[in-house]
Amino acid sequence: MAPGTNIGAAHPGPSVRRRHHGLRRQRKGDNDAAAFIKSISEKRKRNVHWAEDAVRKSISIPETEALRDSVIDLIAGSIPALPGILSNGRTVEVEGGTKVLNTKNANVVEKEMGFKHKLLDVLSDPNIAYIFLLLGSRPAVRALQPRSAILPASGGHLPHPSHSTRSTRSGELCRRRTDRIRDNCCLYWR
Repeated sequence: MAPGTNIGAAHPGPSVRRRHHGLRRQRKGDNDAAAFIKSISEKRKRNVHWAEDAVRKSISIPETEALRDSVIDLIAGSIPALPGILSNGRTVEVEGGTKVLNTKNANVVEKEMGFKHKLLDVLSDPNIAYIFLLLGSRPAVRALQPRSAILPASGGHLPHPSHSTRSTRSGELCRRRTDRIRDNCCLYWR
């Protein structure tokens, strides 16, 4: 971990609550998250009791306590300092088995993101995604408006011919736009 950071408060967020199953589903999600973090902690030989409390009680601790309670392995002030802090010949368990880290003469090499990753980084920004959501929902809203009854979605912005009020002789039935919106079959005498 980096200095000045903290770890914990891993309680799952509220689920979609329904009238009959809300509390039971919340407990089920809590139990599932607690079992998952316990299995990870056991596999990595970490403090299992603290990991479960982080999920169930939303406990959060600073980096010094996390190091003392064996929640983390080390504290590094920066990425270039990390190879010097890691002990040479340290063994770590990965998915394919056990690996030995050779950090004696290791250099930190920074790779810049390519164009595709930069583009995905910008597009996955929640603010940009929300703008896309607003722009994408506008045609759907326009398609549901009354004037798009003839050409839904594609021609929703075109006025319907029956919306225009023309002068008629007394006694003829005609339809006004406001009446059409309020009630599709509202006719009146002019």
